[in-house]
Amino acid sequence: LFRSQERLVLSAADLYFDGDRIHLSSSDPALLTFGVFPSAETKPSGFTPAGQDGIFERYAAAIHPVNVEPVIHQIAPAGQAPPVRMGKEVAMAPAESDFRTAARWSIGVTNPKSEAVEELFLRIEYQGDVARFYAGDQLITDDFYHRAPWDIGLRNVPYPQNGFELKILPLRQDAPIYLQEGAHPVIPKGGQVARLVKVSAIPQYRAVADLAQKHVN
Repeated sequence: LFRSQERLVLSAADLYFDGDRIHLSSSDPALLTFGVFPSAETKPSGFTPAGQDGIFERYAAAIHPVNVEPVIHQIAPAGQAPPVRMGKEVAMAPAESDFRTAARWSIGVTNPKSEAVEELFLRIEYQGDVARFYAGDQLITDDFYHRAPWDIGLRNVPYPQNGFELKILPLRQDAPIYLQEGAHPVIPKGGQVARLVKVSAIPQYRAVADLAQKHVN
C-alpha cells in the first residue's frame, strides 16, 4: 500500500517499503528488478523499463556489478594444537593462549566505495577447529567450524592498510567434537588440519525506486 495508490509489487530481490519508495537488495545486480501493477505514473529515476510480465510493468535498476578480488598471503603455518580440554560433558572453547598455534593469513580487500553497494561480505571456507578474523589488533568475529561457509560483513569494519588477518586453530583428529555427518574433514590418525580453502568477496547491491516522484522535463 503506497500513499499515492494501492499497488502490487513483484521482485526476486529482497524488498522493503518506505512510503512510496521501494528498496531492493541482492548480491546479483541483475535481480534488482521489479514489476508493479497498476503501472507507475512516471519512470523511477535510475531504472529503465524492462517490458511487461503479464499484468506487471517491469523496471530494472541501472547498476553495473563491481569486482573485488581478495589477495591472500599465508603469514605462518599451524603449530601443534594442544589437546582439547573437556568440561563436564562437552569440549571447552579454546583459551587465548591456544591461538599461538593457529595458522595465520593476511586478506587484502579493496573497499568498493560504490553507492550501489550497501554491504561487502567476505565468504571464508576453511577446515579447522576455530577461526578468528581481525582488523589490526581488533578481533571482529570468530567461528566454530561446522563446514558451512563463514560470511563476514565489512560495512562497519575499518579496512586495515596491511589487510585483515585470519587465524585458524587446528582441528585435532582426536578432538571430541561432534559434527554432522559429512561435515568432518579428513584428518590422518594422530594428525590435525588447519586449511584455508577459499576466500570470496560478495557485494550486496541496493537500489531505490520512488513511485511518487514527479517527472521533470
